[in-house]
Amino acid sequence: MSRLSCVARLLRHCWITAPSNKSVSVHRSMLIHCSFLPTVLACKGIVGKRDGSLYTGERDGTWIKLKCWNRAEFVIVGLTRSAAGISSLLLGVHDDDGRLVYAGRVSSGIDRISALILSASLVHLPREGSALCNPPQLGRNVVWLEPLQVCEVQFAEFTPAGKVRHPVFIGLRDDKPAAGISLETDTDLP
Repeated sequence: MSRLSCVARLLRHCWITAPSNKSVSVHRSMLIHCSFLPTVLACKGIVGKRDGSLYTGERDGTWIKLKCWNRAEFVIVGLTRSAAGISSLLLGVHDDDGRLVYAGRVSSGIDRISALILSASLVHLPREGSALCNPPQLGRNVVWLEPLQVCEVQFAEFTPAGKVRHPVFIGLRDDKPAAGISLETDTDLP
């Protein structure tokens, strides 16, 4: 068993056996191996304190947060425009019945260069009306697209309504067919 597996097993045991109102303390030598821990422990993240700092009863900037993020591929089903170009991408996934359902929108992570790449990749895909089985009402600045392009998005979680929360655009995925994009088992809708 690798050292990393041992650390994960030990911390999972500590996490499960700790009273719900207590925290689990980990020495800094173990934190080098702990970037995967929020996912392994099925929590939203880990809070830590800088080495050598004192414990005080106030916020002093010595605490750090390691948040857990999910990543998944989504079909680009549309976009919204702004005066500067692309404002956000509209995302979809195939449900268990093969229908394309709305999964939210992403605007964070779309910088100037990403917007240029997206514009070049999506320029030939506009269509009349949405390909979604139940499209949202989003206003006049929506351009619906043929559901052929896939992108990767990092996000915190799915909302109860099945939309991505705190999404960040990572990039296009030309290696994945849009028809095969559905939710993975570890990020299924609630």
